[in-house]
Amino acid sequence: MLDTMSSSTSEGSTTITLKFIIGSDISRALQEVSDAIRQVPNYPEGVSEPQIVETNGANAASGAIAWIIIDFNDENLKKHAGYDLTTIFDSIDKEIKPYLERIDGVAQVNVYGGRQREARVLTDPVALAQRGLNHVDVIQALQSENQNVSAGSISEGKREYRVRLIGRYTSPQQVLDTIVAYRSGLPVYVRDVATIDIGYTKQRGFIRSLSRPAIAINVTRQSDSNVIDIMTELKQRLSEIETDILPNIGGSSAAGPVGPDLRLRQVYDETIYITSAISLVTQNLWVGGLIAALVLMIFLRSWRATGIIAIAIPISIIGTFLVLLALGRTLNVVSLAGLAFAVGMVVDNSIVVLENIDRRIALGESPRRAALKGGGEVW
Repeated sequence: MLDTMSSSTSEGSTTITLKFIIGSDISRALQEVSDAIRQVPNYPEGVSEPQIVETNGANAASGAIAWIIIDFNDENLKKHAGYDLTTIFDSIDKEIKPYLERIDGVAQVNVYGGRQREARVLTDPVALAQRGLNHVDVIQALQSENQNVSAGSISEGKREYRVRLIGRYTSPQQVLDTIVAYRSGLPVYVRDVATIDIGYTKQRGFIRSLSRPAIAINVTRQSDSNVIDIMTELKQRLSEIETDILPNIGGSSAAGPVGPDLRLRQVYDETIYITSAISLVTQNLWVGGLIAALVLMIFLRSWRATGIIAIAIPISIIGTFLVLLALGRTLNVVSLAGLAFAVGMVVDNSIVVLENIDRRIALGESPRRAALKGGGEVW
């Protein structure tokens, strides 16, 4: 069930965040939102189809579990002086981004600091006027041709085939061969009234790392995924990208291909803090258990009694792990902190049970019966 909906708009983009009540079926909500968006008949000019991403509620930047930087080192920066690093965006977006998004548990991979490749159609006003046309005619012709269209379905026996006409441009020549209108029974092509220039979108921002131009990539995870497992596979894939994919992307400068001289660095790893926190809590568990056993030895002055209580601590912790496993819960900082706090409760309860067993033994009961009845009474 939907709880709140908020929208954040900046130049060139809008982010709509849907927050659902805890316990909602996110997979079903994702499907319903996707179905609703598909019902939109068309979008305004220049607006691409929205992307739907399932996250833990944080935005793409602050909720990232990893940040990766692609840049040159000092030596290669001088070697390829003048090369525009932002122009490798398309290669990263088509080769590196999908490879990382296929990691199980990854919600979204974002690329920052690059510029997309684009084709600019430059009309000739004189040529248009001679043919009784204007730039609006060219725009309408390009818009009507540059689209994929659903052509319905064809039924053949028990099977039904959906037909889709692929009409989006894949090369500059296809743009130039587009028919704008007919004059005197002859077609007027785009090449007759315009030229095409292949360039890059206007740069509206930049990324710098260690005072050098760079491309930044971040990775966000799904809300129900395990960040440790994701990071393990992410590091493996980054190693493969560095050796197999990165050397083959990008263009060339006066010094030669830039791909082999690019470097890939992971500058943020959320698991470092998670591992550190887990290590600290685990250390506190050991220290707390040992201090508790030492204090018990000082006050009880009995190796047997102290040993019984000391054994109760790891047994209780192991039992808790088994319960977490049976319930499908993952180990995290919160559950470990709870175990650390619970060690004191285990010691207190063990002392009460032990004293009650000793009392029943003093009354003449056998150790076995005293343990059963003494523990049962405290329970």
